[in-house]
Amino acid sequence: MNPYIDERINENEFIRRFSVADEKEFVWHRDIRSRTITVEDSSNDWFIQYDNNLPVKLLNGEKWFIQKYRYHRLIKGTGPLVLHIEEH
Repeated sequence: MNPYIDERINENEFIRRFSVADEKEFVWHRDIRSRTITVEDSSNDWFIQYDNNLPVKLLNGEKWFIQKYRYHRLIKGTGPLVLHIEEH
């Protein structure tokens, strides 16, 4: 079971909502498509971390580009996280 729920907008875009899940569910992973992620709501200390980099706090309105096959992970905060994701 995933620690998130997706709400599909169209073929390449969706809203992803993370609840306060068990931290063990947030693992290092790679996506098979590149993605542009816009932080819609991250008011509770969520972070993103790329392989061999320090974690960076996710702030509302920020955009992140994640190249396909690049290792990354989320570090969970204390409340929900909402992302708008566009796949390329």
